[in-house]
Amino acid sequence: MTEELSRLIIDERNGATILQLKDKDLFDHQLVDEVKDLMCAIIQSIDPPHVVVDMVRVEAVGSVFMGSMNLVSKQVKARQGQMRIACMAEPVYLSFKIASLTSLFKIHDTVDEAIEQLG
Repeated sequence: MTEELSRLIIDERNGATILQLKDKDLFDHQLVDEVKDLMCAIIQSIDPPHVVVDMVRVEAVGSVFMGSMNLVSKQVKARQGQMRIACMAEPVYLSFKIASLTSLFKIHDTVDEAIEQLG
């Protein structure tokens, strides 16, 4: 079942919920808040949440987005779930690395690899 929202494409595979971000640039505070709120609402509806954030379309992110991802990850963990990030472009990965966030997230090259690692 695939569902398309304003900022996300939601898919389910092998017990995982895949949240594909539709925007290529995630700098704008209002846009990031909208994405975060959508993700949090979806996470609240899954028990327990096993989530893969697919960033294949994302080319650049700002600090507000990185902080939002940390908040989303904490919400997943609080509900005894797991979250993985997949398909992160090199500039996005470097932004996370510079902010010392790569150790906080499990980042995978592909969605399939991320799904496989959800346990």
